[in-house]
Amino acid sequence: MNYTSATGSSVHTTVNLIMSAKPLDIIVGQPTTESMDRMTEQMAQMVAPVKTTAWGGLHGSLALVLDDTDYAIVTRGVVTATNRVDQPPAVHPNIDDQTTQRELLRLQAETKKLQTAFELQEAVTNIGVQRIIDSVEEQYVEELNEDYFGYANQTIKSVLAHLRTKWCKVMTKERTDATDAFYHSWVPSTTHVITFGRQLTKLQKKCRTINVIISDEAKTLHFVGQMYKSDYFTEDQMTQYEMRSDTDKLWTPTLDHFSLLYANRKAYGDDRAASSGFESAAAMYDVPSDRTIASTNSSGDNTSRDLYIESLEESLAIAREYVAKTPGASNTATPTDFERMKAEMEVQRKQFETLMKQNSDLVAALTAKAGTTTPNTKGPAAASRSGRPRTRESTGLTECPNCKKMARHKPENCFNLAANADKRPTGWRVTEV
Repeated sequence: MNYTSATGSSVHTTVNLIMSAKPLDIIVGQPTTESMDRMTEQMAQMVAPVKTTAWGGLHGSLALVLDDTDYAIVTRGVVTATNRVDQPPAVHPNIDDQTTQRELLRLQAETKKLQTAFELQEAVTNIGVQRIIDSVEEQYVEELNEDYFGYANQTIKSVLAHLRTKWCKVMTKERTDATDAFYHSWVPSTTHVITFGRQLTKLQKKCRTINVIISDEAKTLHFVGQMYKSDYFTEDQMTQYEMRSDTDKLWTPTLDHFSLLYANRKAYGDDRAASSGFESAAAMYDVPSDRTIASTNSSGDNTSRDLYIESLEESLAIAREYVAKTPGASNTATPTDFERMKAEMEVQRKQFETLMKQNSDLVAALTAKAGTTTPNTKGPAAASRSGRPRTRESTGLTECPNCKKMARHKPENCFNLAANADKRPTGWRVTEV
């Protein structure tokens, strides 16, 4: 029985046109694991466009190249078997003298559908096997060449498996390198969490081809371990994950969970960056007078800096209070803790100095553009020595109605407000009013 397409060409001709559009590299010399991985990937890309109703009907003829494990990954567990399609009988076995005309038409359509899937399978197999045979040297496949039958009894999977198991010699170093490559670190700033997950799956598959078995459980543990190590997610978010059921801690739910957290955090960060960029651009193009520059510098551009300074002062006050109330508290930290705290304070100090310099440079640039003299940058102390007394107006300090402190931040930006809880630095606590 020969199925004919709408254009009048046979199934074999149509499939050949589809598959010939994809390249298949020629392997010179003895096949290696790398060259066989490449050939398998190219064969998958070659057969995927050949649509069929078999094996779920959504992934072309990939089942003729991928094994059950890989196909289950592609279909996300919907289809886990890649058994070949058997040739259906010419007459459906359920057709008898009692079959109604309507039922007869349905059974005949079902038989035709199965026959079409079988012929597509055979066409893809025959063309695929021949493409592989033509891409390697004869000595590596001559064992498969049977008398009278040639390669007729071979499939794409059987030829690929023969080349891989018979001729690909895997050394210990290759297995060690593959294992090290799998357990690589995640860098949130350069790699999306979904990309990291796909990299692990791809490397897991590569390890399996050289008999280095890495289970899904081991992959999930390494993935979650990198989520912890990166410090990209908050303690509350990681705790929420730990409270999930064991079923929700499997590979796919775990990847989906952290992908959503990553997307939400990135969207929030992009929004804040966009808002900051808009305000900075507006300030650059709106050239004020020298008095307006000083006012803007103290109340607008320095708001984040002032809030940051206040948070540091608040954290320092908490630490001092703890040391004062707890005997021997200053001796409980290990040398490693002091070194870490010292390093963090040094980083914060440098960030603060950089921010101050940027603000100073911005004020100088705006002043020069406005044709005014450079404002006094020696600080409030110099102003006092020049005869100008320090007042609330000169320092920019006002009493915040929320925390009852003399501060530079706006009331709506006060960390005491519950609406700003997500902006509070680590260690900050609400001031009792």
